[in-house]
Amino acid sequence: DQKYDQVNHIPATDMTNGAKTNGAVTTATPSTYNPTLLSPNSNEDTKVWFASAANKMRFELPTDMDWIRRYKGIAGSNRDAPFYMRPVIEIEERGTQGGCAGVLEVLHWLTNQVNDNKGCLMVAYGELIHLHREKDFVNSETMQFFDDDIDLWASLDSVSQIALLEPVLFESFGWTARPIVTEREVFHPFGWPLLRAAVEYDRYVVLVQVTSVCGLTATETTGKLFSSEPTIDVYPIVTIPAKEERNSIFKAWLKLLFRGNVFNNGETLNKVMDLWQGNQFSESLFFPRKDVIFNSVGTSHALQLQFPNQPIRLMECLYGNWTVPSSEHAGEALDCLRG
Repeated sequence: DQKYDQVNHIPATDMTNGAKTNGAVTTATPSTYNPTLLSPNSNEDTKVWFASAANKMRFELPTDMDWIRRYKGIAGSNRDAPFYMRPVIEIEERGTQGGCAGVLEVLHWLTNQVNDNKGCLMVAYGELIHLHREKDFVNSETMQFFDDDIDLWASLDSVSQIALLEPVLFESFGWTARPIVTEREVFHPFGWPLLRAAVEYDRYVVLVQVTSVCGLTATETTGKLFSSEPTIDVYPIVTIPAKEERNSIFKAWLKLLFRGNVFNNGETLNKVMDLWQGNQFSESLFFPRKDVIFNSVGTSHALQLQFPNQPIRLMECLYGNWTVPSSEHAGEALDCLRG
């Protein structure tokens, strides 16, 4: 079992292998396992599903390597409408009853479930900044959240697990989830003699928003959700295996001509891809991950959180100077492959 050590804030430097102490901070020895690594060959046995027990909705999570390599994230404008995991009238009726749990209570339960399943549910984007800069989710003086959502990266198996947990989220916490999916796509790959058979891709889940039903307006747009609590935005990530280097005189000449720079694009290294933003990262920025117990003034629960291996370098690539508060969000289709 993964061991956690007690902490109460995050170190101000990148985490390294082994135990590290910074004042009252101790991070656990990391797991080397990468649950986001995809198989090079996708087939029926490797498919992962996001399915609702309440309304029988079912969408696939993307494991097709060809589709993932071509996918450009939300910059590609191929999003479809969101789909709620149960009838909207049922969501609204539960919302009027009140008594929905707080977001940190839900986060505590959800991360415990994923950790017990040895999955990946990792602090991401804006929340990564707040936990490093402000050292908490909540302002200790005003007790207001620093952000209107909590960002998490997740492996496909863990995204699928969230769908399975939705009935408990709804009944026990007054929360639900909605996936946002891509549009159906037909791709015409070029090949010999001129055109190979068209490939049809179904709708794929590329973002999941976990939300309180209290105060929720169930919109049909793919933007932010607003309710009585900050939402939990779950970004599916996959690690794309490196392409095998093929030896040839032409490639050797190119490598010599460009001093190897032509190959410094992540194609010969494993790379992590965010399936919503389309951002690509060096695998070493994420794994081996760091498991940390985090104490927040916003909850009495000790939160078992996962952090990427090199959060400082991640934030610098995504935001530049992340230490200064800004309204700017992380960009789309960013290249963070140089690690």
